Amino acid sequence: MSYNNVTTEIAKATGLNEKLFQLDFQDLKPISEDSTIKKYSIRELQNHYIRSYQYFENLKENWNCISLQIPLGVLDDFIEILNPILTNNGFEIVDNKKIPKTFEYQNDGLNFLVGIKRDKYFQIDFAQKKYED
Repeated sequence: MSYNNVTTEIAKATGLNEKLFQLDFQDLKPISEDSTIKKYSIRELQNHYIRSYQYFENLKENWNCISLQIPLGVLDDFIEILNPILTNNGFEIVDNKKIPKTFEYQNDGLNFLVGIKRDKYFQIDFAQKKYED
């Protein structure tokens, strides 16, 4: 499964700008950082499906991530967008009649897609390995 293919499809279906998924935060300053993780500030969105997003960098395992915060009221709609994308890429769908509190999908040993239920929203993370220059 290609990160770019999946995130391009998600962007088109939700009306998000594809640039959000490029994970290029060289010009951003982290709000917190330790030897493992850099965390960037939460950015609000005016989008039906996604309330806000946040970037993360895992320095130890060498991957970048965008974390989407999806309001619980539109989670079913978002899963209906996500499921055909998963199916088209050979993955099992998320049961939108009984959405699990957590789910994860791996590709080449990386959890490239993770979902986690929070108190007031559902967090969906898309991660991509960083490439060495």
